[in-house]
Amino acid sequence: RPEFALKPRPEPEPDFSLDLPNLTQGKDKQWPIYG
Repeated sequence: RPEFALKPRPEPEPDFSLDLPNLTQGKDKQWPIYG
């Protein structure tokens, strides 16, 4: 979700846990917030 990266929320933990599978799939490049 690139839009999320552009507009980081103060509490990204809930979304982070839900998007963990996406991060492992290589989408981490779209998440500079989490590196």
